Amino acid sequence: MYWQQKGKSEPQNDHPIPRETSYTNAFNTYAELCDDFITQAKNGNPYDTSSLRAKQPLAIKWIFISIGIGLVVGICVVSGMSVKMKTVHSQSTAKDYMKKGSLDD
Repeated sequence: MYWQQKGKSEPQNDHPIPRETSYTNAFNTYAELCDDFITQAKNGNPYDTSSLRAKQPLAIKWIFISIGIGLVVGICVVSGMSVKMKTVHSQSTAKDYMKKGSLDD
């Protein structure tokens, strides 16, 4: 082992057992739900759309509010990008586009 190669004593496990945290609770909830779904499937009643509880349909006003928010954010982003664009004027002859000395031998 690494600690033996370095001539050190065996490491001690002085770390206390981790206390319950929100991550632990979340994992336990997840594990319990998985167990419930697997048990339900084994009993011939798998989790499906028919076993979901009935939800109220989404109100039409929320669809319009979502579209409005998306448009406002999109307009802000595009207008911010258009402000940063440089104005380009086309030249009447090609000589204005060439750098001096670029075609010399």
